[in-house]
Amino acid sequence: MSEQLTITNDEFTQWLTNKGYHDKNGELTCALREAEALWLQEDIQIHKADIKKNIVSVAKDLWRIYKNQYWVELGFKNFEEFLYSPDIDLSKSEGYGLKNIGGGIEQGLLDEDWVLKVGPSKAMTLLPKLREGENIAEWKAKAEELSTLDLMDEVSGKEIIRYSGAGPFQDLIEEIGRERPVLLQSVVKMHVRTI
Repeated sequence: MSEQLTITNDEFTQWLTNKGYHDKNGELTCALREAEALWLQEDIQIHKADIKKNIVSVAKDLWRIYKNQYWVELGFKNFEEFLYSPDIDLSKSEGYGLKNIGGGIEQGLLDEDWVLKVGPSKAMTLLPKLREGENIAEWKAKAEELSTLDLMDEVSGKEIIRYSGAGPFQDLIEEIGRERPVLLQSVVKMHVRTI
């Protein structure tokens, strides 16, 4: 069974030639999956330098690496180890979030221009609602209008208590904690987001 490229463009073909992965007869000198994995890794490194501008490219590359398990060709045990590598240097949440955006773009749930317009946080927050397939235009409009935290409230259907560790909210938490310690534990575990 021959290997199939998942990236089919002139840029990749030129990269193969420039890196010496073609011999003088134009044949590949390494495994096709390895070449594609190396190209995607280099592409992420290049685009990560200006991630805001290149967020869509990084997301799509991470999705391809995840979907095709290219971390194996790159010598990593798993996707997380690839994310933590010095060349990529993304946290697990950043990496998986961007990977999910890339998957959402490939699956037609997200549009590249829309992701650039609203940003990755809103795109990641909205993905579960878009996968449900109902009221997509309405949800996208909400994402454009609301702050990320307000969008999280809307998507979850609950108001998220925001706690920064200081100010008048601290008194409320202390009061709840004194009167109902179990409730405080539930509030902290389920509803508090550190901002």
